[in-house]
Amino acid sequence: MRAYIVTTLLGVFGVDERNKILAFKPFPNDPAKMAEKLRLSDVEMIEEEKQVRNELGRKKFREFVFSYRKPEVKHIEPNNKAEKYIKENLRKLAVDYKFVKDQAEFNQLLSKVNIELTKVKIKRAIGRDSLVIQTNRTIEELDKSINVFMERLREFYGLHFPEMDRAVDSHEKFAKLVEKYGSREKMVAVEIEK
Repeated sequence: MRAYIVTTLLGVFGVDERNKILAFKPFPNDPAKMAEKLRLSDVEMIEEEKQVRNELGRKKFREFVFSYRKPEVKHIEPNNKAEKYIKENLRKLAVDYKFVKDQAEFNQLLSKVNIELTKVKIKRAIGRDSLVIQTNRTIEELDKSINVFMERLREFYGLHFPEMDRAVDSHEKFAKLVEKYGSREKMVAVEIEK
């Protein structure tokens, strides 16, 4: 038999093919904890999902369908009928399961959870932005170091072979010629002009 496991801000629902709720494991009634559970459920199977799966397994269900891929999930069906049913009735379920007294309170809870989720996303984005900024600074420092090194190489090599400094504009080509030939005697005029 097939069952659907649907994770919402309230908790995790186990639903059969006729949209009958067979199991429910609630999240703590705290917006920050709800947001953290939702965030984790995007990347791994959280404890409540495992509990619902085990409870449905004891009721002889063998196929568990999730809405999105994560470790330990074999059956994926995005936007499945059970998920649609639960999401369409979430306000009523929130009142029925005593998470909130009425729909106005549900709206407040939903806003608070979304604010917490947004905070986490902003922190991650700031972390990524910081990494990009550090990478740019490192590249700039490397570029400066390479330029200083090439100035010294051109200055030193220019004492022995001043014509090459004027003939080769590219730092990379200059360094490769010095590496390949070394001394002025081994340098071939054709190589400089290429």
